Amino acid sequence: MNIYFIAVVLSIVIGAVHILGNRLAIQNKEHNLKLISFAAGVSITYIFMELIPMITEAAILINRYLFLSALAGFSIHLFVERLIYKHNVKRGITKMMGNEENIFYFAHHFILGIIFVTFLEENLIRGLLFFFIIMVYIFVSNLPTPLERSIKKEIFFSSSTLLGTLFGILLVNVLSMSDLIMFALIGISTGILFFTITRHQIPFYKKGKLRYFTLGSVIYAVIIILSWYI
Repeated sequence: MNIYFIAVVLSIVIGAVHILGNRLAIQNKEHNLKLISFAAGVSITYIFMELIPMITEAAILINRYLFLSALAGFSIHLFVERLIYKHNVKRGITKMMGNEENIFYFAHHFILGIIFVTFLEENLIRGLLFFFIIMVYIFVSNLPTPLERSIKKEIFFSSSTLLGTLFGILLVNVLSMSDLIMFALIGISTGILFFTITRHQIPFYKKGKLRYFTLGSVIYAVIIILSWYI
């Protein structure tokens, strides 16, 4: 089966999960904490065992300044969120934060779509591991958020990964994207993911479920290690 066809189909699945995730969001706070903690364990394991080593290797072989891309992704997300909290009255924070998250959601998932194509083309297993991380990221991000009232707006944001995937296919086959740009995008995405996980998902004190975080971390670590030998 054509790898690009697989990429497009899975990107459509990602968009569907975004829409359905909003409508099927679990209201039980206890279950939410368990899912968020488990997802945080999975995501942080993937970052430390796959993304960071990948960026480190690229920085050594291509350009050390690639490390700045991860810092940029983390810092931009942090800066915008802090700026909104600082300069808006409390009653406007929720709406403004929602707009900020929507902008970041679209931009980040557009980048994720580009990376997804590259990973799938390189190795099917690597692509599927990344696909699962995107799915977890979307599903957990939907848990605490209200349902989008505008279906057009919801479809637009949910199509961001698909649009990124299509653009990624164009880059790979027509525009010949350089390794430097590709790893810079991976670095930016890693920074954003790391901020989101440490800021909103890591189970601190009594707010999270450490057992589920550990379970997610161990399970995905084993899966990643097994993938190294396939």
